[in-house]
Amino acid sequence: MGDKPAIDFQRYKPPGPVGASFLNSLGPIDTIMGPAGSGKTVASVYKGPKLAAEYLPVCKDGWVRVRIACIRDTYRDFARTALDSWHDAFPKNHPFTVHYEGGQDRPVKHRLQWAARRPGVGEVKIDFEMQTGAIGDENIEKFIKGYQVSAAWLNECDMLNERVPSLMLQRTGRYPSVDMIAPSELERVSKDGQRAFELMGLTWDPGEIILPRMVWCDCNPPDLGNWVYRYHIKEKKPGFNFFWQPGGLTAEAENRVGKPRSSYELELATQTEYDTQRLVHSQFGYALDGKPVYTEFNLRRHRASGPLSPRQALPIAIGLDAGGCPAAVIVQFLPNGQLLILREICAQPGTGAARFSEMILEVLLKDFAGFPISEAWADPSAFWGADRQNNELSFMETVARALTLNIMPAPSNEPSIRHDAVRWYLGAPIDGNTERMQIDPGNDMIIGGFAAHYKLTKQASAGETDVLAVKKNMYSHPHDALQYVCPTSYDDCLTLAPPTRYARKVIIRMRSDAESAAIYAGNDLLCVGYLFPLGSDEYECCFAVDPKARPHMRRIMRIAHLTLNRVANTNRIVSARVRPGHKPGERMARLTGFVPDPDTPGKWLFSGRMQDGTLDRWRQEGQHGDGDGRRPQEPGSKQDCPGTPAPAGERGGSASECLDTSESSERPASV
Repeated sequence: MGDKPAIDFQRYKPPGPVGASFLNSLGPIDTIMGPAGSGKTVASVYKGPKLAAEYLPVCKDGWVRVRIACIRDTYRDFARTALDSWHDAFPKNHPFTVHYEGGQDRPVKHRLQWAARRPGVGEVKIDFEMQTGAIGDENIEKFIKGYQVSAAWLNECDMLNERVPSLMLQRTGRYPSVDMIAPSELERVSKDGQRAFELMGLTWDPGEIILPRMVWCDCNPPDLGNWVYRYHIKEKKPGFNFFWQPGGLTAEAENRVGKPRSSYELELATQTEYDTQRLVHSQFGYALDGKPVYTEFNLRRHRASGPLSPRQALPIAIGLDAGGCPAAVIVQFLPNGQLLILREICAQPGTGAARFSEMILEVLLKDFAGFPISEAWADPSAFWGADRQNNELSFMETVARALTLNIMPAPSNEPSIRHDAVRWYLGAPIDGNTERMQIDPGNDMIIGGFAAHYKLTKQASAGETDVLAVKKNMYSHPHDALQYVCPTSYDDCLTLAPPTRYARKVIIRMRSDAESAAIYAGNDLLCVGYLFPLGSDEYECCFAVDPKARPHMRRIMRIAHLTLNRVANTNRIVSARVRPGHKPGERMARLTGFVPDPDTPGKWLFSGRMQDGTLDRWRQEGQHGDGDGRRPQEPGSKQDCPGTPAPAGERGGSASECLDTSESSERPASV
C-alpha cells in the first residue's frame, strides 16, 4: 500500500474559473498569477498529469510518455514550497510511483505510471516523469541546454530571469521523439499547433509536424518592473497567455475552500500596504523607494481591455505640461461622467515648443481628425518667462500659436487640488459596469505612473515632511498634464449646491459648461470656483463657498487672485456679477482683484489689483454682524443671493449673479 495523498488527483477541482482556464490552456506559455493561497501552485502541479491523461500524443506502443521539468531559482526554495504541494498530490510512496530519487539540495526525479481513459480512444497507459531543476548562479543557456522534455513548469516565475520562459520553451516538445509517436496522433496535435501558430501570426510549411510545446508559470503579483508585468500587460508578447486571479477579498476570489475570506482579512490587518497590495488584493506592487500618489488605482478596473476610440459627436480636451520633458494627454469627458484617457504624448528631454507642437498636431490629425477641442489647459508656469518688451512668447504661448488653439493656464498648481481632481475618477463605478475612468492600454506612461511610478519622494512617503513632494521622472510629466485638464468632480459641485432642485440643475449645467476647480483643507471641501465662457474672449467668475472656509478666506482669495491673474494675462476678460449695494459681495470682489464696470451696474471686471487694506478691514469687522458676509433674514424669506448662478443661456449671458458668503452655518451657498 502506498501513502494516501492529501489531495485526490482523480477528484481534483480547479480553484475557480481562472484556474480552470489556466488548466485547459495549451500554451505556448501560460502564466497564472494571483494572491497568496489562491491555488496557483496546486493547479500547476495538476496541469502536467492532466495534459498527460487527456491530451499529449500516444506512442505507437499505446503508452503516453511525458517528461516534465519543474524549474525554480534554488533547490532549497523548491523543496520548501512547490515540492510540498507536489507531495500532497503525489507522495513518494504514491500507488502510481515506480521510482523516486533526490531531494533537499539535489534534483528530484519522480516517475509515475497509471492508466487513463480518453473519449474516443479508450484506455491509455501513461509513463510520467517529473524532474526538478534549479538555475541558481548557473549560466542560463548552459543550464537549459541539458533538457529534453515534453513540457516545463516554472514555479514562482517572477524570481527567474526573463529569458527563462522562452529558452525553456525551446527545449520542450523533444520527448518522446517523433518516430515513437503514432501517425494519427501526430496529425491530431499538429492541427492544434497550426491553430496556435495562426493566432501568433506565424507560418508553417505544408505537411509540417508541429508537436505540443508548452511552458506554464505561476507567481504572486511582482513589482511593475518585473518581466511578468512587461510581457503580459505592457507589451502583450505573442504566445504568452495570462490568467489573473481576483483579489482575496473580492466576491470572485478563488480557492475559498482552501483559504477563506477571514484569512485574507487577517493578513490585511497585519501586513504592510506593499504586501497586501500584492498578496491580498492581487495587484502588481510598486517600487519601495516611494509611495504611489494614487493608491486607489486598480489596473484591472481602470485599464481598458482593448484600444479606446473617441466617441463621435463629442469634443476632446487636452492637458499639457512643459518643463524639461513636455507631455500632453488627450481625453474625452462623456455625458455619463466617465473620463476616457485616449492618448499620451511624451517628448524627450530638451524638446522645444515647436517640435512639441508638431508631435501634438501629428496625433490630432491621425487619430482625432474632425473632433472639436472643447478645452485645453496647461501648466500655469509655462506661460511665464518670456521677454514681453521684445515681443517674445512663452513656451505654452508658442504651442498655442502653432496649434491655433486657445490654451488656458490651469486654475491652480497646488498638488493636492490637482491630485484630488484626478482621484475622483478613480472612485466607485458610475454603475455596476461602468468605471469612472478608462485608460487606453497604449498609454504606458499614464498606466505605469498610476500603478507605481508617479510617487511621492522618500521623505514625503515616510511622513518626514509636510510638503506633498512628487518624484520627478518620465511618468510625472504626463500625469501633471492629466491633472491640469481634470475638472472638479460633480460630487464636489453638488456638495456646495443649495438643496433646491433648480439650483442643483444649474450647478450640473455649470459643471458641464464651465471650467472648475475645488479647494480643500485636508479632507474638508472649502470652495469650488467656476469660469463660465461668455464668448471667445470673456469668462465670468463665480464661487461656491462652504461656511467652514471662513478662517481660510485670505488664502482662498489669494489663490483666486493668482489664478485669475494668469487667465487675464492671456488677453481675456474676466468678469463677475455683484448685486448693487451688496457690501459683502463688493468686499470679496475687491479682495479678489475686481473693480466695478462704470458702464454696466452690477458687473465687475478683473483688474489684477487687490485693493489695499480691504482684507484687513474685512477681518477687523469680526465674525458676526454686517461685516461677516451675512444678511439679516426673516424666517422663510428668500435669499438675496439665490446661492447658485443660472446658466448664461437662461439669464441673458450671465453665469454668476453675485459674490456672497453663506447665510447660515447649516448649508453652503454661492460666493
